[in-house]
Parts: sequence; structure tokens; C-alpha cells
Amino acid sequence: MVRLFSLAHAMGLSTNRMALPELPNNIISLTDSWKYYKMLLQDQKAVLNSNADVQALKHGLMRFPSLKRITLVPSAHGPFVGRPLYETPMLRDFPPNFGYLLPRNWPGMKSPQSLDKVYSWYNYNPKPTSEYGQSDDQQREYENQWRGFRVLLRTLAENPHHITEFVMDMHHHRTGINCSIFGWPKKPSQLEHDLVKLLSTPGFRRLDLALLTGDKERYEWPVFHTAFLRRALERAEQLEHISLSCTLDIQPNGHAAPLSLHRQEDAVPLQAIFPLELWPKLQHFALNRLPVRKEGLVSFLAAMPDSLRSVTLSHLGFVDETSSWQNLLGDMRDMLD
Repeated sequence: MVRLFSLAHAMGLSTNRMALPELPNNIISLTDSWKYYKMLLQDQKAVLNSNADVQALKHGLMRFPSLKRITLVPSAHGPFVGRPLYETPMLRDFPPNFGYLLPRNWPGMKSPQSLDKVYSWYNYNPKPTSEYGQSDDQQREYENQWRGFRVLLRTLAENPHHITEFVMDMHHHRTGINCSIFGWPKKPSQLEHDLVKLLSTPGFRRLDLALLTGDKERYEWPVFHTAFLRRALERAEQLEHISLSCTLDIQPNGHAAPLSLHRQEDAVPLQAIFPLELWPKLQHFALNRLPVRKEGLVSFLAAMPDSLRSVTLSHLGFVDETSSWQNLLGDMRDMLD
């Protein structure tokens, strides 16, 4: 019965807990759907075990030398069954009205009402199996939640390519790559090194970076107070487009919830993260779900290069209680050229 309700929700149907949901008459039976779904799982396991997806990526980079942009999404299936974000060959091959539970593998996608806890990339340890901490299998399983991100950056680092745009499109899901890859709490990860190599590509011009920050705001956002993120961004001296998205929970009044950030030191130090002086060609800048200090944000925007053409600010959390979107826009009107 639980699967029936879940399937109805995945198909975008209205549900009433007092009665069983009515599925469309033309949907294939649950038995046939389950058989097809098991076949997909077996195929996926075979691909992962053989690294066939990695080989396909390498082949694509070699065969499409003019490829400039790679877009990474947490799920191509879309919000509901039958409404994919990207019509990949596999999704196009699904039987008509095939009902299945949508995969939600990246942390932060399963429960939009709560924040996923972020563990250190080096020490995944929610429930230690021994006095020495987590097992290697636990650590590997945790990291493999972002297998697509890891495989993509490692492949780009090891193979020649002409990629100059890397876009992480979360489609409004509060998720992203684990923020601790940027040196929290000790040192940068291999992922950070691979990202730096990508940003160092001659002519690299666009980065849309989505970070899963979870409840790290409780600890004054340590990932933003190390130098590793800035050092990575400094490598992209030809950057024209930069977007940074996090997972801070924001109330309608523009303040962080449920953590209620209100201290000045909780604000992300924008000028310490983004090397604006190294980006003379910057045309677009975007921030999403970060805690900011209004005065600091206005000063930061005033330091933008003359090449700037557009700014997108969304779901920001103001750490000073008197700030709001209204007086932010007023200050931008009065203080920015």
C-alpha cells in the first residue's frame, strides 16, 4: 500500500490518505512495472561494476572535440514520472505509462522539509562501527552518493577536452556536492584538485557550483572561512559567469530558519571568497541560499568589474534583523552605479 501511494505521488497524482489512490487505467500493471524496474536495476549494477559509463564519457569527449558545456543534474527523471528534465535514450525507451519510484540519490532530495547532515569527506561517521570510526565500505558508500560528480571531474582531469563551462543544475532541489571537499576540516580533497584542474582549462568561462551545506551554518560556515574555495576560483581568470548555490533554509521574511542566524560573523565573507579583481570579463553573478550581511553585499556588488551585465540574488538569509529585500533593493538603487 505504501508503494501505491508513493507511485501515485511520483506520477503527480493527488492522494488522499483516507482512500487508495486511483491510478490511470492505461498504466502497465504493478507486476509488469516491477519486472521492468528489476531489469533496469540489473543493467545499472552491470554498468557500475564495469565502469561502462566512464568509458562512454571518455569516448564522448574524444568524439565531440567541439563540446564546450557539461551540465550535471542530480536526477534526469524530473519531478514526476513521464516528465523528464532530460529525455535521455534510457528514458525515451521506457514503456508507455511505465510507473516507477523516482530515484532520489543525492542527499537533500528525499525530504525538502529537513536539512541533510553533512559529514566530512574524510570522516563519514554517523554511527561508528568500532572505536576507530567508520569502515572503508561506509566511507565509499557515502562518497558514491555523488558518483556522477566524482567520475565526471576525474575523467576530465585525466583526459584531453575543450570543456569551458561546467553547470550544476539542481532544478530547485536543495542539494549539491558535499561542501567539505573544500578543505573542511583539514585539507582539500581529490575532488577539489580535479575541480581546480578543470577551472584551469584555457578559456574556462562558466561555473555554476551547488554545495550541500546542510547544518554547517551552526559552525559559522567553515568551508567559506578556509582559503581552498577562493584558491580554486582564482584559477578561472577568464570567467564570465559564476553562480554559487547552497542549501540554507530561508523563511519568507528573508531570515534563516530554523537556525535563526543573526550574528554578523555568520555572514559569508563574499569578498574573501570571490576574486573579483581577477575576473575582468565577468558578465553574470548569482547567489542562492547563503547568509549575508546587507551592507557587505552592497559593498561587494559595488566592487564588481565594469563588464558585469546581470546579477541574480535568490533566497538569501540576512543575518542582521533589520535588513530585508526591500531595503537591500533601496541601497542598491541609491549606492550602485
